[in-house]
Parts: sequence; C-alpha cells; structure tokens
Amino acid sequence: MRDVVDTKNGTNGSDSRVYYISSIFVMLFATSRYIIPAVIIMSSFFIFLLQYKKVNIPTIAFAFIFIAIVSLLQGLFQISPYTSIPAGIREFYRCMIYFVVVLVFSNIKLTFKDYSMFWMIVLIALVLVQILQLIKLTQINIILGKLYGEESKQLDVSTKYGVDQFALFRAGSIFINPNQYFKVLLLVTCIYLFKGTFFGKLAPNIFKFSSISYFFILVISLVLTGSRTAFTIFSAMWVYFNFRKITLKKVLILFMFLLAIIVFFSRLDLSAFRMLKIVEGIGNSLSAKFGNFTLIFAGSNVIEGLLGFGPFTEFQSGITTLDFDLGYMYAYYGIIGLLFYIVVYWEIIKNSKKSDKYLKVGFILVLIISGLTSGVFFNIRVFSTILAISFVKLDYSNYEMRNE
Repeated sequence: MRDVVDTKNGTNGSDSRVYYISSIFVMLFATSRYIIPAVIIMSSFFIFLLQYKKVNIPTIAFAFIFIAIVSLLQGLFQISPYTSIPAGIREFYRCMIYFVVVLVFSNIKLTFKDYSMFWMIVLIALVLVQILQLIKLTQINIILGKLYGEESKQLDVSTKYGVDQFALFRAGSIFINPNQYFKVLLLVTCIYLFKGTFFGKLAPNIFKFSSISYFFILVISLVLTGSRTAFTIFSAMWVYFNFRKITLKKVLILFMFLLAIIVFFSRLDLSAFRMLKIVEGIGNSLSAKFGNFTLIFAGSNVIEGLLGFGPFTEFQSGITTLDFDLGYMYAYYGIIGLLFYIVVYWEIIKNSKKSDKYLKVGFILVLIISGLTSGVFFNIRVFSTILAISFVKLDYSNYEMRNE
C-alpha cells in the first residue's frame, strides 16, 4: 500500500490518521472490560503500518513481553497467598495491550504541529465532559457508567456534587478517576508549555487570545480534578519550562499571575476547598503508602524480594493498599519490577531527539512525581494514553528552536 509522503519532513499521511484513530481508541476502549478486543484492534493498526513502512520493535516492547510472561507464571504457580491464576491471566493481558500499544505508537512519525494541535483538541473535549459532569446538563455519568462498568464506581463524587457544592466536586472526565486523569492533563500541559517556551508560540505573545484560552482551559480542567498533587506538579512544570532561562519579563508575568490568584481566592470561602489542602493531603497520602511499602520491603525474604508476591487477586487492607507505582512494582515483581520501572522511563528518554529531550524529561518528571501518590501503570486506559503521548516520533523541521 502506498500513501502520500511529505518529502520535506518525512512524515506520512497514513501515520497521522493511524495516530489520531488509535489514540482516541485507547483513550476510550483500552480497559479491562474490552481488553481482548482492544489487543486485537491495536494489533490490526500495527499490521496496517506494516503494509507501507519498515517498522522497528523498541526495547520496551520486549520488556512488556517479559513482564507479561513473568506475571502469568506467578499466577499459574501461585507463588504467594496474594496471587492466583485469574490474577496472572489478567496481568498478562494488561501487559500485552501495552506491548501492542507501544509497537504502534513507536512506529508513527508525526509533525509537532499536528501532534500539539491534536492533543489541544482532545483537551478541549475532555474539559467539556468535566463541565457536563459539573452542571449535570446531560446524563454523561450514566453513559460513562454503562460504558465502563465496575470502573465507573469512582463516578460517585462527580455524580453526588455539583455547582452548589463545588468545593467537594471532583471529575476525571472520560477517565473516571480524577487522580488518574490529571496525569494525562499534565502531559498535555507539558506539550503546551514546551511549544511556547522552545518555539516562540507562547512566550513572546503571552497575552494572545489563543495562548490565554489554552492556558485557561488547562486551569479549569485542573481545578475540576480537585487534585492537590496535580496542582503542585502543574506549578512545578510551569517553572521547569518557563524558567529555563530566567528573565525579568518571566518574573513579572509569574508575579502578576500569582497576584491575580491571591486576589481571586481571597474573595472565596476556601475552608472546604479540597484542592488547596495540599500539604495535609499529600503528607497523609505519602505517609500511609510509604509506611506500607517499608513494611513489605523489610519483611520480604530473598525470593519475594527478587520476584515479588505476584499480581494481587484482590485489594485489601495491608500489603495490597500501596497505590503508587514503585510500591506496586515491587510487590508484584520484586527487584525485577523496579528495574522494569526504570527501563520504561529510560526508553522514553532514549527514543527522544535533541529537539524534544526537554519535553520528554518533563513527561518523566510528571509521571515519577505523580506516581508517588497514585499508581498509573495499572490503569490501562491512562497508561496506554501516556504511551501514545510519549513514544510517537516527532518531527520539528517546520519549527525553529529557541533558547538553545
């Protein structure tokens, strides 16, 4: 099969279409409820790519295969009281969807213009869903509940509260869980800030309508998640991208922004506003999770330390209430899991180019910091979306780098 190729930057029209369709697909249907059809459909996208281009199999794909086999064997041999055959099979399928997802996206080349525009459009759609969840204008939560079954249990807060109890409202858009959705939101934030800082599309025209509009949408979505961790990381990313080279103009812009926030919030009753209870929330969360992790680590024998306890059959109080990536990786796979965790992020950097290394490091900072308070690897739709954002090859031939 042949398709039109942009000879100037080497991108292919079919690549763009595959990227858009497959990205939307994983955001909507890469979930445990549809896991087998999802593997088949994503495999078909990969087969389609084979028809018109030479593909590569990245190292991370083999790592996913390895973890899939390990988890299946752990379940089959029931290496601990916490695992079982169904749990091993479930984890095998989870890793297989990641395998085919990374195969597809790592073999797609996209212009940065198309890439950034696509994720900004996606962001607008995701925020619209959040707003519908807030104002209760449609039966959006009922639709999401029917679509995602058990996963939709976490819609309770966005269903119970609305505009009249805004301080308690939290919404995760189509991703249901706001603590998972904000990770996708922050990766899109990185794209937005990277584009502005490195290509002059935001920084020199900070007050342009389009720049203000996108920034306003990002902040609205952030507030609607009600996530204290997200607010903290968002602030860190703003500093990371905009203060690579500190100038008086940037300091003044930051000062005016902070002043506007202080003036705005000083007029509100914030005693119940969950998102602003940052220190209290993050402190309690980290204390409980790392306390459990320390107990597990200290109580593991040599075999458990190396291989872990296997995929959990169910989550109960005690060993299974870790809820952060490093903790789960160690509990499931032992030292092997921690090494795998490092490999995933190393591959994101390894597959980057000089032109986008700063962006990819931003992605990793978001994922590592957010992964300390809530795990992302075990949420199939969110992690698949992260792979879609992180592993696609980007072309910057139409952009002139700034701040080099």
